Amino acid sequence: MTTVIGSRNEASLTRIVFAGVAAAVVAAVGDAVVYALARAIKVTMVMPYQPGIQPAILPIGTVVSAAVVGAIAATVVFAVLSKVSPNGVRVFQIVGGLFLVLTFAAPLSVASTDTATRVTLLLMHIVAGSSIIASLTLLGRR
Repeated sequence: MTTVIGSRNEASLTRIVFAGVAAAVVAAVGDAVVYALARAIKVTMVMPYQPGIQPAILPIGTVVSAAVVGAIAATVVFAVLSKVSPNGVRVFQIVGGLFLVLTFAAPLSVASTDTATRVTLLLMHIVAGSSIIASLTLLGRR
């Protein structure tokens, strides 16, 4: 006879990790598609993408990396909220939505860039944020 201790928590952790990986992939691919479409219609994507550097074309690698880092951070928050709150998923959706709105400040405050680039950046924030929230909510539930 075999007794499995903690299998429910392990399954939950496995599900959350899977959801986090899915969120990262969906956000990265979604943002890459938005970026490619924007470049195809001649959006410059020229901006100072790191503090202290001259404006340059935002590299696609930076876009993908930002989406993946955001998904990792959101996965950690989702895991913690799921563990400590009986309504963790709902709390995560609210916190995630508020955080998404707060991230709009970055594209709106970028100096030395054109409106089309700002709109594209906002759209990429929306795609990444909403896909991360949706992926974790749908795939990470117990």
